[in-house]
Amino acid sequence: MRVLVTGSNGLLGQHLTSLLLKQDAVLLATSFGPNRIVEVENCFKSLDISNYQDTLKTINSFKPDLVINTAAATNVDECEHEKEKCDDINHKGVKNLISAFTELKIEPYLIHLSTDFIFDGNKKVYKENDQPKPISVYGLSKWLGEEAILKSGYENYVIVRTSLVYGVGKALNKGNIFLWAMEKLRNGESLTIVDDQFRSPTYVNDLAKACLKLTEKKYKGILNIAGPETRSMHEYIIKTAEYVGVDPNKVTPISSQTLAQVAKRPPCSGLDINLAEKEIDYNPTPFKISLAEMDSVS
Repeated sequence: MRVLVTGSNGLLGQHLTSLLLKQDAVLLATSFGPNRIVEVENCFKSLDISNYQDTLKTINSFKPDLVINTAAATNVDECEHEKEKCDDINHKGVKNLISAFTELKIEPYLIHLSTDFIFDGNKKVYKENDQPKPISVYGLSKWLGEEAILKSGYENYVIVRTSLVYGVGKALNKGNIFLWAMEKLRNGESLTIVDDQFRSPTYVNDLAKACLKLTEKKYKGILNIAGPETRSMHEYIIKTAEYVGVDPNKVTPISSQTLAQVAKRPPCSGLDINLAEKEIDYNPTPFKISLAEMDSVS
């Protein structure tokens, strides 16, 4: 199988390429700018998916059987200030992939990564058929990216919605809240964490393995792949404190309003994973076990 991964420098991209290199696959790892991961230096190409001609040329020369699109602008606050850049990657980039497939008359299986932030957060847990209603530039751009697929007539795809992906990676542009919390708590610091934002944090190891299961099943449509629980971020950091053996009172709850964040966040955006459990036997790692696994390699 010939597999093209976009966003290979990112956390999920790194884990996907690592798994694919262990399989009988011909891999092309792509990301915007230079490669940052030694393991893929022999199969890497710089690619800006917001550039149609570059995207078309890359796909035409490689002729993939499978495309996993993890490329995204994910800094939610930055997207509010850089709307065009955000839309170029999260929306236009997806349109370019579909347009390239159409122009080249090919139908590779597309796994497109989306987000819980396409919802407004007025429900606690969302299913695949719930209506998106984004409240941020980032959320809107990701929903428009989904629509680019859904309205195109292209049928050989799965849209994977996920939430707060965490894990250990190399040379990443942004950190990991749980590794950050472990370090701070072990150093004796106190933390203030919002107690009014509810998420289903997704362990990157689980997400990467689920994407490869999807390639076997060729599941088509929309699928939620996220963590096993929906809790407030405060509750998750309390669990982190318990894991490192620190007094949970070191973690103080605060309201989101006190943070003055640029972009609105959905208050509750848990993802119902019952369909993934049924269709691809998805069995996410319990949170504290994921902490231990990250701790052992970080």
